[in-house]
Amino acid sequence: MCPICTSSRDIREGTIWPVNSSSLDLRSAVIAIFSFAFNLRTEDLDQIMGYSKPMIRFLSKTLSAMISHWYTESLEPFTGVVEIDESKFAKDSVNGAWVFGLLERHSKRTYMEVVKKRDEATLLGIISKICAPGTTIVSD
Repeated sequence: MCPICTSSRDIREGTIWPVNSSSLDLRSAVIAIFSFAFNLRTEDLDQIMGYSKPMIRFLSKTLSAMISHWYTESLEPFTGVVEIDESKFAKDSVNGAWVFGLLERHSKRTYMEVVKKRDEATLLGIISKICAPGTTIVSD
């Protein structure tokens, strides 16, 4: 609470954590950010905080999802000429993940997203989410 005007607000307001988020308490959120920023291993967090491996994985996945959502929502639309491409990242020819990427030529900004399907609806959905109307799309 502010001692001058006696108003108060949630510390999460204006951050990647929604104020009404019930998925993580504030202590867990701070620990997740700390571990993410310093790239701590599961074993390190287990020793430091006493969290179980499943809880640490949950915190990591939740933080990654929240950062991804915040980044996508706050991203200025790509404009001008945008190159698109897709690549498969795999250890072998059977397993792996397809990644669809966009490159804004003039700024060199990039956006990548793992896709389950590489069909027209999926890829056009990503393009329309990231690119402003009138953007020129270049593909190989």
